[in-house]
Amino acid sequence: MSSITGSCPNLFIICGLVLSYLFAFVLGIITSDMTGASSWQIIFLLPILLIVLQTHLLWKVFPYETPKYLAQNDQE
Repeated sequence: MSSITGSCPNLFIICGLVLSYLFAFVLGIITSDMTGASSWQIIFLLPILLIVLQTHLLWKVFPYETPKYLAQNDQE
């Protein structure tokens, strides 16, 4: 019997695959290219853009201030 901890990663992988197929299908309809000859670059670029956005948010918008960092800078 598998637990919820073992089932969640598999569920997330399947949901990611379904979302990527749906995104590719919608992108093919928008670009009128159902073969996917020109839309694979956009699908490949999307995760890279998300990584850049998340990295920017992590460094600039939500900096992680540890207790050691706060103590060294005389902050609470």
